Amino acid sequence: MKQPRRIFIFAMLAFILFDLAWNFAEYYNQPLQGDIIPLVLPDERNAPVLSDPFGFKALASGEFHPNINRFFCNFTLYGFFRSVPFVLQKVVHPVESLYLGSTLFKFLLLLGFWALMVKFIIGSTKFFQDILLASFIVLPFFQSSGWLSSIEPMGVSIVYIFFYSFPFFLLLLLLYGIFWSTEKTDQYFKLKLLAMVGLIIVCAFSSALMPAVVLIGGGLYFLHFIFQQIKERQLGIKYLLSKMDWRFYLISLFFILSLYSFFLGSFNPESVDNPSLSEKYEKLFSGLFSQLIQKPGPTILWLIALVNFSIIRYFKIPIESKSVLPYVNYAIFFTVVYIFLLPLGGFREYRPDILRSDTLLPIALMWMIIVGASSYLIIKHLPKYTYLFLGIVILFSHHEYAKGPSGKECEEAALYQLSESSSDIINLEAPCRVMAWVEEDYPEWFVNHSKLWQYWNITEGRVLVKMPKKEE
Repeated sequence: MKQPRRIFIFAMLAFILFDLAWNFAEYYNQPLQGDIIPLVLPDERNAPVLSDPFGFKALASGEFHPNINRFFCNFTLYGFFRSVPFVLQKVVHPVESLYLGSTLFKFLLLLGFWALMVKFIIGSTKFFQDILLASFIVLPFFQSSGWLSSIEPMGVSIVYIFFYSFPFFLLLLLLYGIFWSTEKTDQYFKLKLLAMVGLIIVCAFSSALMPAVVLIGGGLYFLHFIFQQIKERQLGIKYLLSKMDWRFYLISLFFILSLYSFFLGSFNPESVDNPSLSEKYEKLFSGLFSQLIQKPGPTILWLIALVNFSIIRYFKIPIESKSVLPYVNYAIFFTVVYIFLLPLGGFREYRPDILRSDTLLPIALMWMIIVGASSYLIIKHLPKYTYLFLGIVILFSHHEYAKGPSGKECEEAALYQLSESSSDIINLEAPCRVMAWVEEDYPEWFVNHSKLWQYWNITEGRVLVKMPKKEE
């Protein structure tokens, strides 16, 4: 191995390890934020979903509840925070167990995304330097505070991680299994098939976005299937049936379950239908402006994709059929249709512009893989462009590192304060969001919080929180 190449490989490895360590530190310094309490200690609104995974009871009774088609993300969050903190409490303080548990889950999920994206990018290649190169390209996409933070798959809120990031990691895992890593001749084909059916069921009843994503993506898959038969000038029923392999049937099952899940989600009482359809589209355009101009993550991603494909076309770089790149036209179509249909999915007061980082997640993940695969292809065929990509990666990463980790100090200090208090009510020194989205200023709001704090061994009994009055 030539000395400059060896130095470059070691530099990439050092950058990857540093970036992973930085992400771990960022996750560790992030607050827990809101929505954990009513989901881990389910109240009257959130408890029904845990006993009605597929919404059959709700449909039979006509009594609908929040998250009606999201059993698995509810159940995963519920199970995680009712088990993992107690394991960690054998070595750390109960307060610390919450932050450390959240950090470990986020970091393991980051490693999962990283590994899957690398596999999507390099295909069957197993050379160490190729894995390093793909990792070097992918990791800067995971930014909590940089220019690309608006497309970051790993948000700050641990609840959003369970409800958005984790289900779409499972979707990527499923798609990789169906289209890239499984053949009927495999030794463990039946076992893999069973695992993929299980993933289909879990994904269909997880994230609120999943049904729409699968319906649009599944529709494109069926159109592609039909176009292929048109090209072969074979549209007879017998011929079509002969072409419907195990992949077709798995996608069909996923499509049908997602259609039912979409129907079930239409009864979600959290949906607000106050704005008219035209008003929703006005809000969507406002959200587009915010995401494309004020928060330039998607714009940067699409510009890099445009430059990459221009280079690929100009230099006539061959694209492998097994790569994701031949399907970029479908990705463009999916992006346009998905964004255009978002207003039809209801309206949430906490998401006034409809389009934001969580609703952009499916598109962001798709284009991250496409940008990663096209960048990898260019570097492999045109090594002289390596330093251009190196500069882009360093620029994005430097902007993230310059921001510094986000703070959890206020929330963590409040939890330690109440764990050491012998009083029924503690007075905080400064206004603080204690496992909440806002600074709640009356103690009675923390009644359910106190029950869960006691359950987690943070307090010995009921302890409420009182905020100081804000100076006018």
